[in-house]
Amino acid sequence: ILWQIPVGHINGSTTTNQYTNTDFELLNNTSKHYEDSASTFFFGDTVDFTGDTARLNYFSQNQHNDPELVVNGNQITFGNHMAELNDVGVRLVLMGAGVGDSTDGIGDPQEPGATLTDDHFWIQKVQDYYLNHLTQSVLSNQNLIMDTDKSRYIVFFKNHQLVINNTTKTSSALKVFLFDLLGRNIIQGENALVEKNQSIHIETYKNLSKGVYVCVLVNEFNNLFSYKIVKE
Repeated sequence: ILWQIPVGHINGSTTTNQYTNTDFELLNNTSKHYEDSASTFFFGDTVDFTGDTARLNYFSQNQHNDPELVVNGNQITFGNHMAELNDVGVRLVLMGAGVGDSTDGIGDPQEPGATLTDDHFWIQKVQDYYLNHLTQSVLSNQNLIMDTDKSRYIVFFKNHQLVINNTTKTSSALKVFLFDLLGRNIIQGENALVEKNQSIHIETYKNLSKGVYVCVLVNEFNNLFSYKIVKE
């Protein structure tokens, strides 16, 4: 578990802020608006260092021979490193504002002064990771076999329930996991038996918000299936 990892980003990001459809605001390195490279390193970003020769020269050295770092003129691309974390046994990265003066990537309207100060950079990168770059982790003490044939199960929301439809001609014993885009575990490995050509319904929170979720199924043969599903 990696703990107390700060948020913020390196100024000059070329990623478009999907919340404002503009560039991300520059962090001026004052209280609650500090730059940091952790989000950039873990989730990936391309940074334009035009006019910042010192930083361009520093990062261009690539002192650790990182194969995910690519230099192209004044721009440097920092690749997504989640797969590397998974390979060395990291299972959880706890990121956020540790003290009151830290840059905040989430904000909390219930806590006075706890406001989002990184212009949505961290949360957008997390959401993009869950939607497009999700690294599958081992969910037990056995090595899981990744199965790309997802057609055997159909997964969707109906009212306050997660519905799993087994389209095959054999029954399946499943462990069911459901995550939201903040990484919260909504369903934690619930055991379910799905008969052939049948469906099961698993209750979720009645106040489960609209949005995109990730459902992971592990069958009795340790084959893993992951699904991106939308609650409307």
